[in-house]
Amino acid sequence: MNNLVLKLISFFFFNYNIPLVYNAFFQRSFEGCPRGGDRPTKPNKGTCFNALALNLGVIFLSKMAANTTADVVRPWALNQLAKIKRSKKAKEAGDAIPEESEAERQ
Repeated sequence: MNNLVLKLISFFFFNYNIPLVYNAFFQRSFEGCPRGGDRPTKPNKGTCFNALALNLGVIFLSKMAANTTADVVRPWALNQLAKIKRSKKAKEAGDAIPEESEAERQ
C-alpha cells in the first residue's frame, strides 16, 4: 500500500510541476519568452513570468473544477438518478409516486 501511495504522490507531483519548472528555468534558454507587442520571440530575451502564471492558473483551475465535480456534481447527479429509479419502480408497481422528504429537497 505504501508503494502505491508513493507512486501516486510522485506521479501527481511531476505531472503538475514539470511544466512550471520548464517555464521558470528552461523555456527562456530553449525557445525564448514572449516580449509583448510585435517584437519577435528570441532565446535568452524577455521573461517567462506570463507563461508561468498562465500555466499555474490552468493547473489550479483544472484541479478546482475536478474537485468540484467530484464533491458536488457527482453526488447531485447520483441523487437525481436514484429519484428517477424510485419513481419508475413506483409506476411499475402501480403505487403512488413517493413524496420527497424535506432532506431530499435540500
